[in-house]
Amino acid sequence: MPLPTAADLQSILRERHRRRQWYAKALDARALMAFEAERSRTALRIWRVSTWVSVALWTAMTLWALFTAQGRMPMVQVAPPAAWALNIVVNAVVVGVFAVAAWVVCRRHRQRLQRLHSLERMMDVD
Repeated sequence: MPLPTAADLQSILRERHRRRQWYAKALDARALMAFEAERSRTALRIWRVSTWVSVALWTAMTLWALFTAQGRMPMVQVAPPAAWALNIVVNAVVVGVFAVAAWVVCRRHRQRLQRLHSLERMMDVD
């Protein structure tokens, strides 16, 4: 079985996006707001989990480097301490930038959820 190409993956993603739009078009206002709120909650979960996984991986890599340098773990490949330090610092910067991006995206989704909740309250008044 041949591996899918980039064009195949793009068409699959495009089709899934279209199906989601078609599904949303058939909804009434309350159901559409619930649908959008669920999408925002899903995005929040994805960003939170991704952030914590990246922090956990960086922590594991840092601990592994420290334990290897102290001789507590067997060395598979010996790298100079400067290389380990550079890797730890560069990856810390990457994790930090990723965490800031996640904070910004999650903040936007939380604001969106607040707007959706206020719209739901306005609809309940009618």
